[in-house]
Amino acid sequence: MSMRYLSVFILATLIALITGCSKVTSENYNKIKLGMASSEIEQILGKPTKCDAILTAKQCVWASGNKSIDVKFVSDKVVLFSNTGL
Repeated sequence: MSMRYLSVFILATLIALITGCSKVTSENYNKIKLGMASSEIEQILGKPTKCDAILTAKQCVWASGNKSIDVKFVSDKVVLFSNTGL
């Protein structure tokens, strides 16, 4: 196998692994419950893509491609959650 084909194969494999390992799924979304702590959500979804916080309120987004899960916390507890593309 030439070096070029090997490079393309490795790159394609890495992309498949990264996109295939996303935790932004409807199965994981269904595990989220009101009152859960942010640490419990991170156990399910991993580290968030982005978080914004003001005082005791925090909004975090977990995104993968066109799919995302948005969770709002007050005093570190889930008060609202939604999804896009699941």
